[in-house]
Amino acid sequence: MITDLNEILVEWSYRTSDGKPDVKNNAKLIILESVLNDFGWSREARAELLNTLMETDIVKNKDSGNIYTVQNVNKDKHVLVKKDASDADIAKVTKNKVDKEKGDKGKQITKSDDNKKFKPTKEQTQRQIEIAEDLKEDLDFILENKDAVRLKSGGGSNSPSTQDVKDLQTFTEKRMEQDKRRLEAQEKGEEFDEEPYVHPSIIQREINDETLDKSIDYLKENLEEKDFENLIKRFAKGGAVPRHLTKLTKLKKGEDGYPGLNKESPGYKRAREIIRLYVKNDAKSPVTGKPLPLSHMEPDHRLPFTTAESDVVESGKFKGLSLKTKKPADGNSLQEIMKKRKEQLSDYDKKVIAALEPLQAKYDDPNSNMDLMSGPVNQFKGSLINDKLLNSIRKKLAENPEEKRLIDEYTSERKRLITKYHRDSVENGGVPPYHEYLIRNADTVETNAMMKAHNYYHPDSKTITMYLKGDKAKGIEPDSDYYKKVKDFWAKKEVGLPESVDDVDFKKPPFNQTMAIYVSAGRGRGGAKRRPTKDDHNYMMEEFSKQNYFGSTLQEDQKQEQVIDDRRKEVNRILDKKEIEILKVQLKNPDMSDRARSNRQKKLDKLQSMYGEEV
Repeated sequence: MITDLNEILVEWSYRTSDGKPDVKNNAKLIILESVLNDFGWSREARAELLNTLMETDIVKNKDSGNIYTVQNVNKDKHVLVKKDASDADIAKVTKNKVDKEKGDKGKQITKSDDNKKFKPTKEQTQRQIEIAEDLKEDLDFILENKDAVRLKSGGGSNSPSTQDVKDLQTFTEKRMEQDKRRLEAQEKGEEFDEEPYVHPSIIQREINDETLDKSIDYLKENLEEKDFENLIKRFAKGGAVPRHLTKLTKLKKGEDGYPGLNKESPGYKRAREIIRLYVKNDAKSPVTGKPLPLSHMEPDHRLPFTTAESDVVESGKFKGLSLKTKKPADGNSLQEIMKKRKEQLSDYDKKVIAALEPLQAKYDDPNSNMDLMSGPVNQFKGSLINDKLLNSIRKKLAENPEEKRLIDEYTSERKRLITKYHRDSVENGGVPPYHEYLIRNADTVETNAMMKAHNYYHPDSKTITMYLKGDKAKGIEPDSDYYKKVKDFWAKKEVGLPESVDDVDFKKPPFNQTMAIYVSAGRGRGGAKRRPTKDDHNYMMEEFSKQNYFGSTLQEDQKQEQVIDDRRKEVNRILDKKEIEILKVQLKNPDMSDRARSNRQKKLDKLQSMYGEEV
């Protein structure tokens, strides 16, 4: 069954620059042809309809009121409506063509719900500009003092190169200019439909649902079942957002498609849309324009994900909430409320969650509020925005490079941030699994932080005592709720732990899965030392494999990326050839503005240079 005509008209309207379908505009008819093709119309049916719309008159019968097409208007019998035809009139004209197609097609092809994309409010746009200005100020300083300032940032593997930071600076400036144009449009009450800026080396391609489904099917057919599921898991869980957005379930016996992943689970839907974004940007970083391997890729939210909390507070429904003090009316922060088990929630908590979860889903939408960046660039950017202390220390170090106190302060702060980053990732389900790339590229501080994050939720008796009572030498404050946090973590995984820490059996998981950070120094009187970092990495991979936490190897990453790359190139070739045809027709439109003509010509030249004689 062919999709409803109203959807075709809505899609046609959405794809036109001014939102107005026009049967007299050849460029817009080309867009209509593309829409019909995406909705499954045959080449013959598309040609017949377009010829009808271009070469005949749309009339209304004076007696019956029916709308149809004629070659010659009989003024006694017909009222000409083509000149001022409405969307409804055009829909009636196409009805016969649709009925004909219904006989030829039995499959309905759905479309992306892009016209319902999240759009920031005026206040949110202003906030984006403020964040960008802060980031730009820091980037300007770092680039001016690149020889004196360490580029290593808080949280994550590897350091961005100086060129990466320059690209991030340009990206920030372009997005900020765009946000300012959006704000001006919002203040005037005008629409603003510019695509978010990406690096100019990227050719963006709109990926409809049919193409996306075929691409995912291709990945499934060309990967082992375990590899495919790991790939979907990687896409689903990136970004360390709450589990209710990333939960992946498997179909149960008797369900359609069994066995396999449940396509209706939140994590599968999230993975699907991130794959769409990944392919749309040609598997490249929007910041640097460089290829973006899966092992490097991390989601970044344009409007911070935590904005959802601000929206809950500003809604006025929860007057007791305060983001500054993190003490709502019943003493729980928003994040603490989200972490509690459902049977422990008060009615107040449940209302907060009911308001917060849909907003979190909105801000996590890959189609409207997400970029896929390389890990080093994303984490570097995040530390600048979220931790002004670290950057202020950078600035002081540039001014006083010999000051040992500042270097110690910087080192300590960086350790704290990295430890927090990895613990938050484990808590939110982002890791484990740890992939080999992340482990192999971790420095000593990051390696230590990964093991400590794991041990926090897999504690032995010494670890429990350390966190409950504190350890001044390690800078750990006493936390009387520590064991409760461990219990809550495992409860979310449907693993029950003893009610009291006194009843723990340290010979059973997860308490016998603590990783040994120090090893025997080999001296007669005891003592301990750290392994070489490379040995730590081998140990981590071995332990994570035993505990089924290890993600993918470098070889598996390479295989997955090769399969994705093969499919991406095939999709690109199909979409680009269609785009070239459309651009050629559009450039023949004498009414096109000089700016639009220049932009389209540049795009056409770039596409044609890629394919040479093929087109």
